[in-house]
Amino acid sequence: MKRLSPAPLLLLSVAMAFAKVKDSNMTVDAPIDEPDVSPPDINATADVDGGSSTSLEPSTFPSFQDTSTATPSSDVASSTPSFVPSNTPTSTSTTNSSRTPSHAPSSHPTKRPIKATPRPTYSTLPLQSINILVLTDVHSWVQGHGSHEPNLNADYGDVLSFYQRLHSKITSAAIQEDGSTPDLYFVMNGDFVHGTILGDDPPRYLSGIVERMPYDVVTIGNHELLSLETVKLLREAGGLVDSWGESLVTSNVRVKDDSGDGGGLVPMGSNYRFLNGNQGTVLAFGFLFNMGSEAVVTVETVQDVIQQPWFTSLFASPRPTDFDAILVLAHMDVQDDLILLLHTTFRELCGDSMVIQFITGHTHTRSYNDLDEYASSFEAGRYLDTVGFVSFDPRKGNFEHVFVDANKASIAQSLGMGIEEYPTQDGKELTEYIARTLNHAGANEILGCAPNRFRVEGYLNETDSLLRLYMEEVMPSTFLHQSSTGGSYYEHVFMQRLDWFVRYDLFEGVVTLNDVAGVVPEDDTIVSISYSIHGKDILELMDVWNNQSLMLGNTTNVVGIATEDSVGLQNPHSAIENTTKYKLYSLANTASSLLDIMADLGITTSTASSAQSHSDKSMRSMWVDFVRDNWPYDGNDCKCL
Repeated sequence: MKRLSPAPLLLLSVAMAFAKVKDSNMTVDAPIDEPDVSPPDINATADVDGGSSTSLEPSTFPSFQDTSTATPSSDVASSTPSFVPSNTPTSTSTTNSSRTPSHAPSSHPTKRPIKATPRPTYSTLPLQSINILVLTDVHSWVQGHGSHEPNLNADYGDVLSFYQRLHSKITSAAIQEDGSTPDLYFVMNGDFVHGTILGDDPPRYLSGIVERMPYDVVTIGNHELLSLETVKLLREAGGLVDSWGESLVTSNVRVKDDSGDGGGLVPMGSNYRFLNGNQGTVLAFGFLFNMGSEAVVTVETVQDVIQQPWFTSLFASPRPTDFDAILVLAHMDVQDDLILLLHTTFRELCGDSMVIQFITGHTHTRSYNDLDEYASSFEAGRYLDTVGFVSFDPRKGNFEHVFVDANKASIAQSLGMGIEEYPTQDGKELTEYIARTLNHAGANEILGCAPNRFRVEGYLNETDSLLRLYMEEVMPSTFLHQSSTGGSYYEHVFMQRLDWFVRYDLFEGVVTLNDVAGVVPEDDTIVSISYSIHGKDILELMDVWNNQSLMLGNTTNVVGIATEDSVGLQNPHSAIENTTKYKLYSLANTASSLLDIMADLGITTSTASSAQSHSDKSMRSMWVDFVRDNWPYDGNDCKCL
């Protein structure tokens, strides 16, 4: 999915609508959000009928509260901005969702923290015949969240230790009723790039870290398929595709065959994998949502794949290879229509009692859904805030799930070990390797000292809003003012869509290059759209662009306008004069959309549509310059904090 960035000053409609949940079997824990905003409410878990949930609790947690009013996702959000949050605290309750996320490039729904029930007490993991440890949507946060969020202090080294200790615990004792040994599988459900400096395209710093995780099944997310450079890196000799081998399962992702045997399309990994364990054979798939042309490779639709001979032959009678359960890594919402389609298809092919476990992702929630007595769907957070755990009996179902908070205390407690006791040698070495890699990548370079925390979820009338900081200060001071020097005739204006352009909070205290990368994980350059455009045309362009977003079903998309004087944030029409001419800028990723709308509206542009002039500024470079120029660091960490 393409992200858009920089734009201070004016913001048109901030249509905040939230997905409401209905299905009595569905639970959502933490924010419904793709991906990608402020930290989830890790202080609470929610669970409704069928299937138990345990969330393991560290010693201290911040408090996150949703003060928004939910509206059904089918409703089109009002174009009237809602800038002021309610001051009335909401009660902690569980709601259930019947929404169907859209996966069009510009129509991913933005969702907010769902109200949740109080956290249950600690317990060790509910081990059964088949047990699965889950990571999804880590987005390169392999180092954990550090001093900014000590409640999320586990890194990939801790997760590796977690897996190794749990594996030893399971295999060292026969704990089944029949005396047999349970199975443990370790899976990763895609979107491991874009989030920190390690996840930049192509993710050269990340590969050496990720390949040390002994996954049994891996699939690909949409973010890995947005850049041709990233795909090439993954597929190069000795790269991650080679390292994962048969563990990489991409049932509907196709790439060009480089073997010289005709040059057709082949699976990026394998179409499926059989996991042969002590408790039977599990047939594993890996599906990505119907991503379409946004991907730089071919993503076949799920509807087409389930009709293909390789798929249907797996279920022929008699089966060529027998299996006892089905595991589906699905990079899509916990109850996406495609999940329901796959579930129905498996039921038609295998009957009502085949056990099916869906491991979902993409929407960055902690979610669980019982599809029927023998099938469930489970999603385990984002940004390494959660290590997911599911277990089931391949004969009975009896699904259990746990959201393990990604901190050392939770991991230790879930293993029944001490914090100093559980790290393995491999885990310690991986932690050290991550630290060295971050240093080598320049992630720890200090840029400045933030006066307070700026929140992605902050409302535009709040002083700690990251969006407001960007609109009112970062863009005007680092680009618009500088671009207008040297005798420029027209006032400069910047326009962009603001959904997804910032991804994570900027924390109080020392600000590093990696902190800025967390705010802007996908960089983009600024381009000139028109050297001479009337204000009335800018306002019409803004309105049409915003309405297009709403018509796509994107209830929270907004269009922002930034001007040099940093005024009119809540009312762009008061800051743009109809008859005044301006020089208009946007981002490279959105330039074509703007030019198409301008052509439809008959607005002429003085810039060639095929080659907009690029500036030397990018979203990330603006943030770096702003922090350095406005929040200087004097070398005293304590004073900074």
